[in-house]
Order: sequence, then structure tokens, then C-alpha cells
Amino acid sequence: MTRNFRGGRQVAAAAFVCLLLVLDSDHAAGASVPRLAVIIAAPWDGETAMGNDLAAMTDALLQRGFAPQDIVALEGSLMRPVVLALLTTVSRRVASWTDGDIVLIVSGHGNVHGTTPATARPSVVLSNEEPIADYEVFWDEIFATLQIPAGVRLVVLPDT
Repeated sequence: MTRNFRGGRQVAAAAFVCLLLVLDSDHAAGASVPRLAVIIAAPWDGETAMGNDLAAMTDALLQRGFAPQDIVALEGSLMRPVVLALLTTVSRRVASWTDGDIVLIVSGHGNVHGTTPATARPSVVLSNEEPIADYEVFWDEIFATLQIPAGVRLVVLPDT
């Protein structure tokens, strides 16, 4: 069984504000720790909300001290190998970090495979193209590919 869910933009906006407050408070003392934001915006044909999310979140991150080179973004009708390649590159970039923050923001559509909580496997559906297997990335794959080092904090904002 597969179910599609669509979250509310107001909830996502509130969560993003909370995320930025946490990051602001952690860096208020001026401590310099590595930070990286990864934004994946995956609209389906004709949708514009994800592009708007990308622009708004990029602006907010820049206003809170993220350097432009510390914000990596993918947008468009994305395929599974492209997203996994980006996450592999991020993993390599942060492999030597002993502390710091990684912010992962995903704006798109979600899906859940499975019929019970024990078998549920959530995913991000990157496009409404077929076959879906070419355009779907499971959250467990996202986390496994990132391989966040011990001591590095991962903050995730899924708007799927």
C-alpha cells in the first residue's frame, strides 16, 4: 500500500523559523563552527511553491550568517541518481568535520510504502514522471548516504 501525504506550508514555515532560532542561539557567541545547508526543491510539472521555498530559505540562511558557498541547492524535476550524487558529495565534504551543523531542507512530495508502522518506509518523490523508482529517494537512503560524522549536528526540515 502506498499513501501520499501533503504537509501544510504554515507548519513548514513555523518549523523553519524554529530551526533558524536554534542556529542563531548556538552561534550567538560568535563561535566559528562549520555549517552547510543543503536544499532540495523538487516541484512537479507546473508547481511553483518549491521554487519559492528555495528562494525564501536561501535568503533566510544568508541573513543568519551562512556564506553563499555553504548553501548547496538542487531544484527541478530531479532524478534519484542526481540527488544521491549530491548527498555523496556532501558526505565527502563533511567527512573530516568533528563538529558543526548540517541543515537539510527538502521541499517536495512525500510518499510512504508499507501497510503498518513497522513496515512503513517514507520517501521523497522527486517528480511525477514514470517509472516512480527513477524519481523516488527513501529517507533511510538519504541518511545512510550522508554519513554524518559524530559530533556534527544534522537538522532536517522535510516539507514533503
